[in-house]
Amino acid sequence: MAPKVAQAMVAAGARQVYLNSLCWNRELFGAAARAVTAAGGITAVHIQPTSTSEVTALDAAEEGVTMIVHHYGYAESALNRQVQDYPRDYDFYDENERFREAAKVWLEAGENPETRDRLLGEVVDRLVASGVVMQPNRATYEANRDIIRAMGLPWHEKYTHQALWDMHLPNPRSHAVFHYDWTSDDEYYWQYMYNLWGKLIFEFNKRGGTVVFGTDDNYQWSTGGFGNIRELQLMRETGMHALEVLRTATQNSAKLLKEDRLGLVRPGYLADLLVVDGNPAENLRYLYPFGAIRKRDDHSMYRTEGIVYTIKDGVVVNNAKVMEEVARMVAESKVNAAPDIVNSPFLPFPAWMTGRGRGGGGGEFWPPR
Repeated sequence: MAPKVAQAMVAAGARQVYLNSLCWNRELFGAAARAVTAAGGITAVHIQPTSTSEVTALDAAEEGVTMIVHHYGYAESALNRQVQDYPRDYDFYDENERFREAAKVWLEAGENPETRDRLLGEVVDRLVASGVVMQPNRATYEANRDIIRAMGLPWHEKYTHQALWDMHLPNPRSHAVFHYDWTSDDEYYWQYMYNLWGKLIFEFNKRGGTVVFGTDDNYQWSTGGFGNIRELQLMRETGMHALEVLRTATQNSAKLLKEDRLGLVRPGYLADLLVVDGNPAENLRYLYPFGAIRKRDDHSMYRTEGIVYTIKDGVVVNNAKVMEEVARMVAESKVNAAPDIVNSPFLPFPAWMTGRGRGGGGGEFWPPR
């Protein structure tokens, strides 16, 4: 039934079809991937953690998926067996455990010279030969390698909406908020994984593979918009040239989506533009709304202006005005917000709790026990 289903979806206006729910069966996965492509659409997959022993990233690529997002299934493609060395009591649906093991499989592949060479050699070559596109989404996972940094990012207070902040708080009943019992060992696993994953991306790009842009905001302490720029920075961290990084977010992504009039500044193309105070190829931080710190000839410091204007469909948007409105909405959302498990150690003591305000010498306990 795959051709019939795919033709109906594309006829109804679908452009990209996710195949996540078919990762449990390689035959069905391949049939769907080929059918959507034949119907004129493109396919993508977030390899399901429950199914990496059934469909790895290499399997998905060779079955015809257009694009692989995230990091799942790559390290598994290089193992000497068909499944990683899970703890025997592993629970796929415990996200604290799932995200821990998602990084540890990269140690299993990387610390063995045979499997490491296979990952960065044969696996990369076969991925490139398949024509698959890689969309890493590195910004959304970065918290896992340094959770204190992620929780303390300087823009949270002014630009992270209280509803989003609350969504990030550790909670075993919600998705991607598993940062309880998160140890230094766990951060090491993710640091190791980021280094090896970056080498994989670099080799894939170097050998002719196509890398495109995406962030998967707003998870794991990543705030939409800011995550976009951080994604570019983390792509540069892989060793890709800054111009290659910018190409992932412009020409490469436009080609993937079959948008022939986007992705380049050329006559006849749509003039959707960012007007930036500074050259992003020199410093990707110029794209942040708060710019980057620079030094004048007299040694005084100043900040660049970031993106000054966004031009979309002929409409010119003043980015400073947009950020003012975002800041207003966020400030409104934080009125009467209560302390929580993340920020309570760092909030100032209310005057009445220090004995200097009403109520006299109270306040031995903060936060409340």
